[in-house]
Amino acid sequence: MRYWIFGAGLLLLSFAPPAWAFPDVIDCHKAYSLADRYICQNSDVLKADGDMTRQYKNTRAHFTGHQRKIFVANQSYWRGTTAGCIDLAQDGNFLGHPSACLKDMFAQRIEFLRALEKDRSLLQSHLADYYHIDIWYLNEFAKQYQGRKVTVNGQIGHLGCDGPLSPVHGRLTDQGSSVDVEIAWLGQFNLEFLCEKEIITAWDGVVKLDEHGRPVLHIAGW
Repeated sequence: MRYWIFGAGLLLLSFAPPAWAFPDVIDCHKAYSLADRYICQNSDVLKADGDMTRQYKNTRAHFTGHQRKIFVANQSYWRGTTAGCIDLAQDGNFLGHPSACLKDMFAQRIEFLRALEKDRSLLQSHLADYYHIDIWYLNEFAKQYQGRKVTVNGQIGHLGCDGPLSPVHGRLTDQGSSVDVEIAWLGQFNLEFLCEKEIITAWDGVVKLDEHGRPVLHIAGW
């Protein structure tokens, strides 16, 4: 999490890896996150990840079309949660027992994937298990995410640059999908910065539904 201070205001922006940065299977030549790098550097954990990956590929074969897209997205979002096993000290050393935590996550994932092979409808009960998601996924499962905190990646635009500072309305877009956003409050300097730059980053907010049942991402601002 990173805080950008502009003028007298404070805008909270999350620079965590965007949802699309999490692969559905690990590639040690392109290890993005700390968790992936740790996995690739520890042979026993990498083996456990390999067991899980083989089960994932077997289960994936049971899904086709749009359901496969949802299933693959779930896998990539799940992989993003492995970061919860990694904690670094100030000197950069790993704290706790990442290996045990990761192996436990892989074992639980294998059990879930095996259950999915027998009953694909189980996927429906886990659609909103993940907080770092894509905009298209949020739009598709808006009702399941209502009232929940999420992080989505997108470029902000369509801001009311000449309008009131509380609230500020806009729109996030990413990979052809978009979602309305409402920022609770922005200072004038922050608003001008966003209107000029139209930055792309990961945004934290709470999902609410408008009168048409469409999601709106409510973002806190200072």
